[in-house]
Amino acid sequence: MPHLLEGRYEASDAERALGRCGIRLPRDAGGNFSAAWLHGESRGATARLARTLRRLPSMKRVMIVDDDVDIRRGIVDALELEGYEVVEAADGREALQKLQRERPAAIVLDLMMPGMNGWQFRDEQQRDPEIASIPVIVVSARSRDHVIPGTTYVAKPFGVDTLLDAIARCAA
Repeated sequence: MPHLLEGRYEASDAERALGRCGIRLPRDAGGNFSAAWLHGESRGATARLARTLRRLPSMKRVMIVDDDVDIRRGIVDALELEGYEVVEAADGREALQKLQRERPAAIVLDLMMPGMNGWQFRDEQQRDPEIASIPVIVVSARSRDHVIPGTTYVAKPFGVDTLLDAIARCAA
């Protein structure tokens, strides 16, 4: 486990929310916060900390909504390599459920999905004032003419740098 006291620095939003100042929250090799130091090896403490941190706004958290697991996994891998925290959903309905707990800085949205598609998801998102302002990046093979107004468009197939640039602009 890394040293808990790592000199003076400005406390992060997560640390301020937890009432901590001057103690850096350690992360494991996967980049996840570890709360073992709070209450011994208590899994309950780790779970409580994880739930608290998921509810905090994050400029580095992105939600990927795509039914194609291979595309979703490729995007997740690329974003994680760039230091983003990623939340995944296989369709619009799952995304809306996760948005009740998660607050990503941006949403990467496929349009053509079974269940709730991208257009239906965006309609529902716009109706909810708590999540309506989260920027959406549509990734689609459909022409720009079919894209949802008020979103950023990235054409499939796309290069990783193109998507990363769009996310950086939207999540800023």
